[in-house]
Amino acid sequence: MTEEERLDEIDAVYEKIWPANISCKEACENFKKYSGEYKYDVAGLLAYDIRRMYCEGYYRYNKKQTDIHVDTKEMYLELCDKYELALDGFDAAINAFFKGDNDSVIPRIKSVFENVEKNSKGEPPNEADFCRMFLDYFKEGYDGFWSSLAKLSRELRYDTNAKLSELMAGFYSCEDNNNAIELLLTFAQNHPEYCLPNELLGCLYSEEKLWYNAIQCLEKVRGHSIFFPLDIIELDLGWAYGKVKEYKQEEIAYRKCLEYFPREQNALNNLGYCLYRQKKYDEAIKVFLQCIEENRDLAYAPNNLVRTYLRMGLYEDARKFIAEHDFKISKSITEQLDKKPKKNVKIASNAIDESVDNDDSAVQAEEEVKTKFFEKKSQFSSEKVLEDELSSRLENGQTVFGLNIHIYRKKGDYYGRQYPCANGKWRLDLLCEDDDENLYIIELKKDSGYDDAYEQTKQYVDWFEKHKVKKGKKVYGIIVLNSPKKALIEKVRADERIRLYEYQIAYQEIK
Repeated sequence: MTEEERLDEIDAVYEKIWPANISCKEACENFKKYSGEYKYDVAGLLAYDIRRMYCEGYYRYNKKQTDIHVDTKEMYLELCDKYELALDGFDAAINAFFKGDNDSVIPRIKSVFENVEKNSKGEPPNEADFCRMFLDYFKEGYDGFWSSLAKLSRELRYDTNAKLSELMAGFYSCEDNNNAIELLLTFAQNHPEYCLPNELLGCLYSEEKLWYNAIQCLEKVRGHSIFFPLDIIELDLGWAYGKVKEYKQEEIAYRKCLEYFPREQNALNNLGYCLYRQKKYDEAIKVFLQCIEENRDLAYAPNNLVRTYLRMGLYEDARKFIAEHDFKISKSITEQLDKKPKKNVKIASNAIDESVDNDDSAVQAEEEVKTKFFEKKSQFSSEKVLEDELSSRLENGQTVFGLNIHIYRKKGDYYGRQYPCANGKWRLDLLCEDDDENLYIIELKKDSGYDDAYEQTKQYVDWFEKHKVKKGKKVYGIIVLNSPKKALIEKVRADERIRLYEYQIAYQEIK
């Protein structure tokens, strides 16, 4: 038997032990029953896939994540111990970390690197190597891990490894998402050649529900992400597009996700619900029925199928489905169905039943795997509340300050909310644009206690006039605060590029 034939036989055995439709735990039970000649080889494949499942697709070990994956980790370590797997090389460093033997992690990594250098067997680690070798497995590591790795990388002149290790040392030291975002934006502007910062920014912006910001960052790495798998980027993009009601783009993202990984959890259901929101009801029904047939996304797909039947007047079909299956259908849906006729009712496309509920809690699945990065939520200032209010109006197409402007959004650039510029030196509250591509820098202050508001805004306008605005276009500054001082008013009046607006919160008794 040739080596190729032997490997084919091992693959065939492994596919029987872990087919696509069973869990990690079930695969381990199947493996325990296997007593063939390839026991050790299959153990290695199984251990590798279990470790990948435990580590891939998120960027922090935390209590919730550990609770979800603790059994997976224990199964992996049990396989390694029993079959003496991962005893040397880089795998040994990972296992030492998993077992809490932190003192031996860096020495083991150093030994691997020194062997590579000694044998001259490769180039220094690049960004993809960094993510695959370190971030995937160590994430926040332990106290001093990333700084120690950065020091080792500097000694070996592994420049990329050192830069990214220093970035992650700072990232995992941040107290809240806002500080982490600022750190990543600064790094991304100074090192635009790296993908990782924008991938992490997409996650943090999503956690803060800054959907447009998330979209701009994720689009930057679409199709060539380094840390997160391509299907996860598309899944996150689909979710963000749905939140801002860009349903055509949402549909494209979910379809791409399923092309990359057809079994991606919740992607098929979310595609169906996206079709539902576009009133493509026949297509949505086919997708939800596919979910039922393939036994996937069952926490949401059955409810969505019945919801779609209701919307189309297929009341008999809805009742038949509920009667023939043991799925839990939400009370709000069944109550609506009880009020409908017994038979299907043909409804014209322009008279679709719009009374069906749109309770998002029962229709789309948020990423439970990617939990909140920081446990302590940052305390937003009044400026943040003001920014939220103004951004909401702009994103809904409302006129503000007597101007028809919208938040800046260009493919390949960052979104205009908390827009980074000057190589990360500044973050603008809002960067807006009119239909003629003139730019508007909006600076928000919660009160009049900011004597530098004019100087700050002028500095922004000057920089944009020199570095950003298109030829023949203009840049304006808009300062928004409460109870402006006379000195500020006079400065603004003397500069035709800048405008000043006062906001007020008033309470009026209704008698």
